[in-house]
Amino acid sequence: MVVVGVGTGRCGTQSIYKLVESQKIAKCRHEFFLGKMGGTEHQRYYTSFGSNSYSRKDLLEKFILLRKDNREKVFFDIGPYYLDIIDDIINMEDVVLFSLKRDANSFSKSFCNYYNNTKGSNNYFRSDQYWNQIGLTPPDVMTEQDANILHSKFYGRLSNHRIVEINTNDLNKESVASTLSSIFSRDFSFKKYHIS
Repeated sequence: MVVVGVGTGRCGTQSIYKLVESQKIAKCRHEFFLGKMGGTEHQRYYTSFGSNSYSRKDLLEKFILLRKDNREKVFFDIGPYYLDIIDDIINMEDVVLFSLKRDANSFSKSFCNYYNNTKGSNNYFRSDQYWNQIGLTPPDVMTEQDANILHSKFYGRLSNHRIVEINTNDLNKESVASTLSSIFSRDFSFKKYHIS
């Protein structure tokens, strides 16, 4: 089974990754397809993110391979790029999706700060791939208004699908443990990890 978390980035993906990883119920990754892999994983699942040759077909093919390789296990990854292939994977057997959403105001401030302070670096959030999936063009300088539009478009696209939404502000609530237990079909002990 593959469990997929979808979020804009700067929305708590690292926190929920650590929360799930602490449970020891899945092989966990954070933004796996952005190249944070090594050895044989890199050779098997490498995608062309960040290059002009990127295609959503490439990402979908690598995801299907990942799904095939994890039929007998539980694999978890969270990242913004799943929005690009959500229409293809939403109804796949043994794939479970959820979204992670931070309130627009907090997201906008954090995203602007990150975006504007990483100019010139190899940053997925500045890539055409990220912006194309929501039908926008990356701005040179990010304003809070730009970030609010991004937030609205990103989650607007997700709202076309019936997937569980977890609010970042609720990550310290016990109700999240129940939601994650349901998503992963595993016991989820909230006491094992607490987000500070």
